[in-house]
Amino acid sequence: MAYLQKHSKNKQALVLVYKDVNDKRRKKYLGVIPKRQANLLLEQACSEERSRKLGLRVESPLFQSATRGPLFKEYASEYLREYRHDFPKTYGKVNGIMTHLVGGFGDLRLDAGEQKWADAWKKYKVRRLAEIMPSTLQGEWMTLRKSLKSAVPSKIPNSPLGNLEFGMKVQQNKIHCFRKPELIALYEASNPVFAATWQFVANTGLRRGEIVMQRKAYVGREEVQILNDPEDNLETKTGKSRIVPLSDAAQDARERVLFYNPDGADFFPQFRDKSDWSKKFAEVRRLAEVDRGTLHGLRHTFISYLVNDLREPLPVVQELAGHAKVETTMRYIHVLPDHHKRAVQNLNL
Repeated sequence: MAYLQKHSKNKQALVLVYKDVNDKRRKKYLGVIPKRQANLLLEQACSEERSRKLGLRVESPLFQSATRGPLFKEYASEYLREYRHDFPKTYGKVNGIMTHLVGGFGDLRLDAGEQKWADAWKKYKVRRLAEIMPSTLQGEWMTLRKSLKSAVPSKIPNSPLGNLEFGMKVQQNKIHCFRKPELIALYEASNPVFAATWQFVANTGLRRGEIVMQRKAYVGREEVQILNDPEDNLETKTGKSRIVPLSDAAQDARERVLFYNPDGADFFPQFRDKSDWSKKFAEVRRLAEVDRGTLHGLRHTFISYLVNDLREPLPVVQELAGHAKVETTMRYIHVLPDHHKRAVQNLNL
């Protein structure tokens, strides 16, 4: 007769051992399920075996449906709900990635087998590489692997991706810091409101998420407050608030932003999603004929200029940038050959 046993690798998961219609011994992975549900499935399997011994060919619809793995699109919704609860700060990014993944793997069941998942990934990779950079695809690959790994052992005994590798080497490109002529070209290629936006970000070092959440009430004439107040839906990457004084250029940009956005509480009301801001910046960059660079590069330009051109103390730049550790700020230091000579030229010991 049918019986239950613990999975060999995942001791909390259960496996149902039963005989099929051809009297062959089978094992069906049940995962981590309530004991009552497991016993119900066991009872169904035993009942089927007894019926077949009496010459009846019966296959329980309940048993069939309960032991089939969920579709990826069904599991993705569940995964995102849990992810949003556990990691609210990065939920938006992961949600966007999962939208693409569901488009490629949505109708594939989690227990479809390693070969089907490998074939599906190959097709997905070819299609996506025609649209995005390899580094972006690598991020989608990592999200897919992580989501499927989270399904073990509650949904499946092992990840269907198995030992499948990403399949290509990706060189991480350094974020481009814009030169002054490039910034001018970006401003001139934009309409007045976006030109003011880019200039404000370049002179304050706002992150993309901070652009989305910034309120007019916290952008004064002399300084901008970037607040971390989860109860008011204001969250920074490090979980800390900071204040950035406004330069003359930032003050001028502020006045223009307010002039073109007189209504509402948001300082930058054009988009409510970080990706939309990035797409708009990429569109302007192409119009400006600037070869490379992203919206986040404006923040890097702000930090790099303070560190390398103005040579401000690292702890000061750390606070202005909102870095949790000074080591992060130190990565922006560009050591050039003449720096060594200049460092010792006034020594007279």
